[in-house]
Amino acid sequence: MAYTLTHSDGSSFVFPGEEWWYVLKLLEQYGWVPVGTITLEPGSWDGSYLAQRGQKVLAQDAAAMASALETALPDIAEVDTTSGTSQATSSASSEPKAHDPRTALRQVLRRTDPIEVLRGSAKQRLRAFVDFARSGEFRIGD
Repeated sequence: MAYTLTHSDGSSFVFPGEEWWYVLKLLEQYGWVPVGTITLEPGSWDGSYLAQRGQKVLAQDAAAMASALETALPDIAEVDTTSGTSQATSSASSEPKAHDPRTALRQVLRRTDPIEVLRGSAKQRLRAFVDFARSGEFRIGD
């Protein structure tokens, strides 16, 4: 499942597969403190970054994401030394299916270092995401 992030002007950014999960873990490892997302849906909301319900990441949170990524980028290899399927996809697909995305995230990320997953072409996406996040608030999913 890809994660599509969209600015109010319609510009968008896509993370393939479960790569977004690894990005969130990496961000936290490099000092990002999530403030939580907001939604206009009625009822309670837990501030999730994993659901794809059009929840909003506020501008200051997006800027903090960009700053954490800029700190992380020098530690990520330019070359992807894996072959075939990306590590993010192969690690996630071997996990048991979980109904709660937060449970699935914990299962996958507990044993996987995002520095290893987000190298090579994924690092290029991270560089582009820094610019996207610096451009302000965005929505996750629809």
